[in-house]
Amino acid sequence: MSRIATVATLLAALVLGMAAGPGSAAAATSIQTSTSSAASAPIESPPSLDLFIASGFRYQDPNMYACTSTSAMDMLNFIALAGVGGSGFHWAPSLSGAARDQILTWERTHDTLAGGNGSDPHGIRNALNYYGWGAGTLRSGYRIYDDVSFWTYDGAVKRAVRRWLRRTSRWRSSPGPAGTSR
Repeated sequence: MSRIATVATLLAALVLGMAAGPGSAAAATSIQTSTSSAASAPIESPPSLDLFIASGFRYQDPNMYACTSTSAMDMLNFIALAGVGGSGFHWAPSLSGAARDQILTWERTHDTLAGGNGSDPHGIRNALNYYGWGAGTLRSGYRIYDDVSFWTYDGAVKRAVRRWLRRTSRWRSSPGPAGTSR
């Protein structure tokens, strides 16, 4: 199995594991791939991809409209507790319902789509940037988090794999297929 296919399989399993909920995160840490050798070892995910920290997680209850603000709060909590926010990151972990509702109110004022009781994709993106790194990260080109769209699933996975490889320096240090460049 090629290196890109292996990484794509790992990322797909990780995404599926996260979609199933926090209780199944352990299932995404070890993946058995099919190869010609029956004795192949499982592929272990890098520890940097396992950001879940139970003490930073909360449910959105009782506010049924707060799914985006709760997700933003959870993500910011995980980043803060793991200490991986980098320079400029200033979120202090919180499980407060008042903080969750404050984020939702802020998201609604920064949405680009009208209507609804919750927030849109731009609201959650803006909340992650604003509450994590400040108002300077709200403009295009300065965002830490951004929302993007793709015509195909393959295109989305390809970009995710390439960006992950670039950030881990594996992409630049490994040779491409014969006759190709990266």
